[in-house]
Amino acid sequence: MAGRSSSWLVIGLLVAHASAVAAQDRPGCMKPDEVTAESIVRTGVDLREVLKNCAARNFATTSGTAADALARFRAFDADYADKIQGELEIRRLALQRNFPTRKAVERQMDGALISVYQGRQMSDGECLAAMQVMSRIEVEGWQAFERQVEVTRRYIEPFVVPCQAPR
Repeated sequence: MAGRSSSWLVIGLLVAHASAVAAQDRPGCMKPDEVTAESIVRTGVDLREVLKNCAARNFATTSGTAADALARFRAFDADYADKIQGELEIRRLALQRNFPTRKAVERQMDGALISVYQGRQMSDGECLAAMQVMSRIEVEGWQAFERQVEVTRRYIEPFVVPCQAPR
């Protein structure tokens, strides 16, 4: 009888493992590292585009200008280019898996993100907030950027289908 019980246990574990593996590759879902990569990309695009719009309208405070903050963002982007490229690759592979028939899906997703900001006048509060985020990033580096990424993650997670086996 003990042999039968352990056989059912092994079969149960194999079925559970197979379900989890199948769920990891189902179309339309994102794995945790892919959600992180998407959050990093969106955070960078959001920050860059807000600062670009604020710089275009010559927004300035007593602590600096949006144009200076944009230049600091570009320097940050260059300093962490290898890390960001790795995240872009994770995102690209996830998009290819989820949209295999759409060849330009990455460009379309980026275009959709950027188009939100085109022709939009940023408020003083948005400009000030982006400049403050950039100031923290300049002082604290990647850790400050990661804190902003977590804000973005909380915003996008409700719209992401996680790659997990149904419970």
